[in-house]
Amino acid sequence: MRFVRLYLLLASLFVSSAALGACGDDPLFPDVLLVVDTVTLTVPGADRASALDLARVQPPYTLLRRPELVRDASAWDFALRRTEAGLALRPYDAPGSPYRGAGIAVASEDFDRINEAPRANNRYSQEMAPVAAGTVWYMRSRQFPSNTGGICLKYAKAKALEVDAAAGTVKMVVALNDNCDDERLEAD
Repeated sequence: MRFVRLYLLLASLFVSSAALGACGDDPLFPDVLLVVDTVTLTVPGADRASALDLARVQPPYTLLRRPELVRDASAWDFALRRTEAGLALRPYDAPGSPYRGAGIAVASEDFDRINEAPRANNRYSQEMAPVAAGTVWYMRSRQFPSNTGGICLKYAKAKALEVDAAAGTVKMVVALNDNCDDERLEAD
């Protein structure tokens, strides 16, 4: 009986260390699953996407969503909105959910020089982020349940390439690590 308890204890420690390794320098996923795309967001009212979906857990598995539609109402992380000050990205705030909403932070580094996103929650804001051509952001998706029963986040970097405030559009490049809880943003 004592041998069985010891075996179960060691097995649980092994599983715990593997799961915790996904959050440190030795990620559970050896390869970065980088998705890089150039997308255009439009403020609501047009017949085009107005939001980014970094979590991509609901079909169709695309970066672009229209939260104005019922099918996409809670399947987005950052929505383009028009404010009095101009265009801004609004992070999803997960109303009524036990999960944390999306977060955004302006990066001081150039898009091409960013190798990984910060993990610390206090680095990200849930406030509207003003949009201007050349702005680079770190992005953290909303939390969502993973296939293994845990809670997952995805990290990305984005850069506004073109902004047309009058038309309400932003063209941006997005580099998303599609692995759960993996902040690396460059392929090995």
